[in-house]
Amino acid sequence: MSLAETLKGKKSIIVAVDFDGTLCKHEYPRIGMAYLGIVGMLKTMRTNGHKIILWTCRNGKELTEAIEWCKNLGLEFDAVNDDVEAIKNSDFGKYKSNKIYADVYLDDRALTVQVPKRKKEAEIVKPEEEGNG
Repeated sequence: MSLAETLKGKKSIIVAVDFDGTLCKHEYPRIGMAYLGIVGMLKTMRTNGHKIILWTCRNGKELTEAIEWCKNLGLEFDAVNDDVEAIKNSDFGKYKSNKIYADVYLDDRALTVQVPKRKKEAEIVKPEEEGNG
């Protein structure tokens, strides 16, 4: 499902976004060149009421640097490696799992799983095969 399809008919969604390779070129532990198109899209989404979670393997000093780097680009987050408050305070949030809840996960290493209506097995399709990359 595309981001446009996910947004259709919804006032707001929750987006979990990876850092290395998604917000910037992957050069861990350094921070690579910014992907300004993605950063700009997320800033606009947050301005329009959507919730944005930084969802990254970075921790400690590297996580702090990543958060500050985003802040310097004008991108702030509703949560970092955690659920947003609305989920924490919901019935769903009572059953905290290790997986962050989001409507969309943006990650350079993600695959889209499509379950065809007429087949029993799921097909795994790389995002660029869908015309999204």
